[in-house]
Amino acid sequence: MLTHNVKVGIAVVAAVAVIIVTMRFVGGEKFTPDNTYTLKVVFENVQGLSPGAKVWLSGVEVGKVEEVVLRDDGRAVLNLRIGTGYRIRRDAEFNIKVGFLKDTILSITNPEVRPGKLEYFKPGDTITKTRTPSTLEDLVGEAHKALKQVNDMLASVKLIVGDETMKQNVHETVENVRMITEQIYDFATVLKEVGVQNQAEIDAIIANVNTLTANLIKTSEKADMLLANANDVAGDPEVKRNLKQAIDNLQATMANLEETTDSVKKLVTDDELNQDLKQTIKSTRRTMENADTALAGVRKAVDTVNNTEVKPSFQFRYNARDDKYHADMNLRMFPPDPSVSYLIGLDDLGENSNTNLQLGVRGALPGVWYRLGIKSGKLGMGAEYEKDDIYMEGDLIDPNDLQFNLRVGKELQPNRYLLLGW
Repeated sequence: MLTHNVKVGIAVVAAVAVIIVTMRFVGGEKFTPDNTYTLKVVFENVQGLSPGAKVWLSGVEVGKVEEVVLRDDGRAVLNLRIGTGYRIRRDAEFNIKVGFLKDTILSITNPEVRPGKLEYFKPGDTITKTRTPSTLEDLVGEAHKALKQVNDMLASVKLIVGDETMKQNVHETVENVRMITEQIYDFATVLKEVGVQNQAEIDAIIANVNTLTANLIKTSEKADMLLANANDVAGDPEVKRNLKQAIDNLQATMANLEETTDSVKKLVTDDELNQDLKQTIKSTRRTMENADTALAGVRKAVDTVNNTEVKPSFQFRYNARDDKYHADMNLRMFPPDPSVSYLIGLDDLGENSNTNLQLGVRGALPGVWYRLGIKSGKLGMGAEYEKDDIYMEGDLIDPNDLQFNLRVGKELQPNRYLLLGW
């Protein structure tokens, strides 16, 4: 019969065996030189990571830290043993994670898979692209800086709020905004009522605008035909041939005249006669040069007319200054020079029909033009801006009785505008 001590000994041995077997099966995969390959990872700070720490890939244990080595430059190198069945992508992120119980692991995360061939680290490779986690001291320092900035901001706000002048300015600003909003609302209401009450008149004016625009288009077509005819004349081979023949004849006449002069010089010894002949030759040469210059001017004028773009426009506007509707018609001409334009037309058709005759210069900003000349029958200058279907213009006219006009509107149809202003 077994004694009590023997029984206790057998029970202890059995318990140790059970513990060993349990650790063997529960402890997970063992990473030995026979079933692993090595990688080296460089960190600025390993946060107390020690040999034997686990290596996780997407939450799965794939290896362990075999050794931690401190280099001469102060950086730490982790020698890893990774199971041969696991491959680490070259775009993976290496990060050290510290748990609440101070358990430290090396976490490897794969980013999203992108189109193309995937590349993996080879045994013995060294990884330097790592992420060093912030320490508790770093977080406390950053929090202290943020708290100081918040305190400074609160002090500034308190100083501003406590300033009576600032309070008064804020109150006045809010009141001004409220008044401006009410005025805008009243103006919009009046504008809506004007549109409703004068709908029939507006429809009639728009119909007249359509008729005038059609007539203007016909006039533009006739101008195009005139320019085409001028171009045909300038490009007619017969005309060119005649001009060339005339020039050749003049040049031949000059040659004959010079030969005759030489003969006369030999036969006539009269100095006065020789002087007259020389003067005649000079006059003839000047005449030829003037003829060439005039011909070049004609050619340039024909080219300019042929390349000039004509754009008609009709504006129907409401003038708040006299509470009336007006209609304006203008022709804008664009020569080959893109920086200038010419404006010809009439303001207030049917009543005063004031003349517009202005020179336009393109501004530095896109869509901006500056104008100078006759506006509404008086000397004036102004500027205009057009982008998409939005149009704005402002003018200063009549130096003797200075008047400022401002108009804002929209292009309803091509070359037809509806404007509001003063």
